[in-house]
Amino acid sequence: MTKKYTGALIEAVRKNCIISDAKDNGIYSMCMLFMRLRNLFKWENGIAPWDEVDPPLLLDWIARKEDEWDNLSTRDFLPVPCGKHTTDPLDVHQINKLVSPLNLCYGAGLGKSLKAVFFLAHIVEHRTECGCRVTVLGKEEAKELDSPFALIQDDTILFRTEPYRYFLWDRVMDTDASNKIALQQALNAYGLLDNCGKINIEKFKDNFDHIVQREMVPIIRHEVGEFMDTTFAEGTVHTLVSSFPGTVVELLARSTKDALADLHDEGMLGWIIKKRRKSSLGFYVTFVDGFRKILVPEIKEAATAFWETGDWEVINTARQTARNNNRRIADKLSEISAQIGIIEDEHILAQVKSDILQPLGV
Repeated sequence: MTKKYTGALIEAVRKNCIISDAKDNGIYSMCMLFMRLRNLFKWENGIAPWDEVDPPLLLDWIARKEDEWDNLSTRDFLPVPCGKHTTDPLDVHQINKLVSPLNLCYGAGLGKSLKAVFFLAHIVEHRTECGCRVTVLGKEEAKELDSPFALIQDDTILFRTEPYRYFLWDRVMDTDASNKIALQQALNAYGLLDNCGKINIEKFKDNFDHIVQREMVPIIRHEVGEFMDTTFAEGTVHTLVSSFPGTVVELLARSTKDALADLHDEGMLGWIIKKRRKSSLGFYVTFVDGFRKILVPEIKEAATAFWETGDWEVINTARQTARNNNRRIADKLSEISAQIGIIEDEHILAQVKSDILQPLGV
């Protein structure tokens, strides 16, 4: 593939990222949108996660970005140049056949609220984790606002290092008081706390890449858990999400699937327990949020005892209890999914509320 064609391909993927953001930036709250835009600005300008951006400069860039979105929100996604031909932007297999000899990986699919996700990144390494193929990605040539940092594509787990770096730094810096102890446990495992229990920022920066390399493994193990968990029948979650995008049903379905992946014997928490990885447990308890937090209350409760005793069996017992509870929720969601198209949507929503949400206290 010549430099001319490579440049055209990168430009098309970048344009599709912008079109995706133009179409669906409304799925984010104002606060989340601002944070994602700030990190997109940092990525475009090669700014490290810990470096602050001059506010007037950022706000001016955001205004220009919103003007660009206004002009592109009704545009169709561009076909991607593949040599002298073009292909559908969702045809990841065909596009990767072209770019893999260039040590690049192309990704495309539907993310949260069915927002289109596109990216193009340089391959750092291929590896295996519990028998699963894993590709670790580095510098990114194209990305959009959502930027999931781990996903499964073509039976391969992809880990995107750049989005994870921004996520990790932001979440450590913005953790609320309710997760302070768990975060301290994680950071103390890396020797990053001073005598007053406060984070040594300069030391965190110096050790940041090392921490990213170590903590990407439990993230990859979440995807391994997704590969191996068979609680949901194939297509069930997709049916729920596609039928009720952007609703509590989508959030619950995705979160239950994620929780089951975390709680699998070979998933994130199963791996953390086997490896006795205290730092990763601290980060897990710190970062789990939204519906996933509601679905696994046992883990945070057990962690509170674990910080005192160091007894990993307490965590494992909590994991098994949480997994059984989430299996029951998955079974109810599967029963509800089978009724889509048979009964009215409002009855589906009412059933989700009465059978699942209310027992969870939501």
